[in-house]
Order: sequence, then structure tokens, then C-alpha cells
Amino acid sequence: MKKLMMCALSAAMVTACGDNDGGGGEEFEMPDPGVCICNEGGFGATAPAGRLDFTHFKTAEHQQAVFLRANGSAIGKGFQSMTIINDKAYACLMEDGKVVVFDPETFQNIATTTDLGTPSYVIPVSRAKMYVADKYSTDLTVVDLDTHKKTGTI
Repeated sequence: MKKLMMCALSAAMVTACGDNDGGGGEEFEMPDPGVCICNEGGFGATAPAGRLDFTHFKTAEHQQAVFLRANGSAIGKGFQSMTIINDKAYACLMEDGKVVVFDPETFQNIATTTDLGTPSYVIPVSRAKMYVADKYSTDLTVVDLDTHKKTGTI
């Protein structure tokens, strides 16, 4: 059974306390079901990056910084939202102007779509295409879900 993933957006002041220096390559065995918690992080050059946490529904076990621990680098700044499309997670990082694609079961990075302005949300249009909304624009960016490349705007 696929993990039930939900995204709860929370401000930096609501993030759980604790240190984790990352390191990368950590493997996760996440039992079903659970919730991903998108911690936005701060804004500005010296502000901390956003963080992805995971909490199991049944055990209430909370894993901090799962993306950082799985990849050795932070997910990015301005973590606005996360959406599951075709068994992949798409994280919108407004301040970094990118969408990070990762495996929602292992939290391993798959791809990154860059140069997106201030991406706030993604929505699937078909199995092969999604739209990316920009916080400060009425245009939508079209992204190919197979290549994770921009193919146009509407």
C-alpha cells in the first residue's frame, strides 16, 4: 500500500526544536500512513532553509529533516507546498525559484526544475504535464512530468 502523504504548511516559528547536521545517505523505512510537514523556513540571504519532517499516524514517531538526512542538503528556502503526482512528491520552494522532485517513500531527490520565479503550488493536468503557479504572476508555467523541464507558459 502506498504511503498516505498529506502536507501541512507551517511557519518557521512552529518548527520542532532539535539539531540535525544532515550528512546524507540515510535510509528511511517509513510505515504507512503518515504526514509530511513542510516547514517553510525563513526569508532572506541569512535565513534558515525550509525543512521536511515526517510523522507516523499510528506511532506518533516524528522524524525531523528527512530530506536533509536522505540527501545531505536542505530542500531549499521558502518551502510553500508539496503535492504528490504519479507517485512522486513535488515541493515548491518560492525563495529558490524551483520545484524539487523526490521519492515520497525514501525522500531521495529525483530532479529539480529551476528558474520558476516564485513557485507556490503545482497541479497535475495529465499524467505527463503539470502547471506551476507563481505567487507574483498570473501566468502558469507548464512542466513535463517525465523530463521535469519547462515547456511553456499559459
